Amino acid sequence: MSTVLTMEAKANERVSASADLEKPRPRILLLTPYTGGNLGDGAIQDAIIHHLRLRLSEPQIRLITLAPRMTSKVHGLPSFPIGKSSCDDDVASLPTSRLGRMRRELGHWLVAFRLLKETDLLVMSGGGQIDDYWGGAMGHPYALFKWAFMARLCKARVVFLSVGVCSLTSRLGRAFAHRALRLAAYRSYRDHGSKELLHEAAFTRTDPEFPDLAFSHPCAQQESLVARSGSGTQLVVGVSPMVYLSPQSSWPESDAKVYAGYVQMLCEFSEQVLEAGHTVVLFTSSLMDRRAVEDLEAKLRQSPKSASWAGRLRRLEQTCVNELLAEMREMDVVVASRLHGIILSHLLGKPALAISYDRKVRAHAEDMGQERFCLDLRGCTSRQLMDSLARLGSEADKISASIRARVKERSQKLESQYDLLAGMVSAA
Repeated sequence: MSTVLTMEAKANERVSASADLEKPRPRILLLTPYTGGNLGDGAIQDAIIHHLRLRLSEPQIRLITLAPRMTSKVHGLPSFPIGKSSCDDDVASLPTSRLGRMRRELGHWLVAFRLLKETDLLVMSGGGQIDDYWGGAMGHPYALFKWAFMARLCKARVVFLSVGVCSLTSRLGRAFAHRALRLAAYRSYRDHGSKELLHEAAFTRTDPEFPDLAFSHPCAQQESLVARSGSGTQLVVGVSPMVYLSPQSSWPESDAKVYAGYVQMLCEFSEQVLEAGHTVVLFTSSLMDRRAVEDLEAKLRQSPKSASWAGRLRRLEQTCVNELLAEMREMDVVVASRLHGIILSHLLGKPALAISYDRKVRAHAEDMGQERFCLDLRGCTSRQLMDSLARLGSEADKISASIRARVKERSQKLESQYDLLAGMVSAA
């Protein structure tokens, strides 16, 4: 009798194992205008990939990006081009005639259609995706509409997850973005200002607001990550400049006077920090900003006082999200302009001085209760930065505790959104 029961149990195990093998894996596409060089975007993708794997059984996750080869290498996942011309393309070999461009676009529609036929869920995964500042209406607004439209044709659900609205100045850009959003089964925005910028799209008014997905990066949940004490006499100050309006960069607009004034202000501030006996570490959260670091470092090295700074002026080469976070753990204060340069600092409980160039930076500072440590890029001075640094130093422990509490709150809020997303995948 026992032999029969044993044989029956083994047969049931085989049937169960066979059923598990036959159960289809969830198929998810994450779409983001990302080349692999922006560590803020990288942290967002790392976060959503991590949480999907926690909640789903062996999900098949693929990326749709601007530079598929690079993002495949960074995240270890298959990646596909977001448009007919990606950063991986040999520009010299691209068709220049109108007919050639149309054929290439049609070819990309066909490739995207085949990919979406094998997809359950298309996720516009965080970041400032509702934007026509970079590339105009035929840039990302068109890409969002194209992918959302084809996803619906292929019976795949479309989700906009904690996205930001940066700029929609053109009528065509708004038309593409609004139509893409209307095709979605679920939409959420990373701040209230983003929803206000969509006021013309009345159907979005009841959509929820959820924090930036970077707040759900695994490092935000590690209890051991506490800020270094800023109460000592010597500080490690991380300074992360950006190429905002630099004529030598690919920024959509340029203003040599504004950019030069910004770099000069950071140079004067860094000199004063070094003269006070502290350490300055120059770093970037986006490869685009390497030029700004080079410009700032060159100015500092030309100072007649530079010999006395010994090894207290250092420069970090950008690598990956986790390596940058490891370096930032050793900093006491971070001074940055990019939104995710500030967010990554806050994930580690670090006090930060935000030099704001855009609404989203100010919105984040206010949301974190750090608005008094947010200065306008076009108006702030090195003296104001030094005064803010002094206040941060005197209140470091209190500020760090407040930042960590708010990060935990936002991380927990995002958990519920990931649960909802996992439920949508299961239903699909």
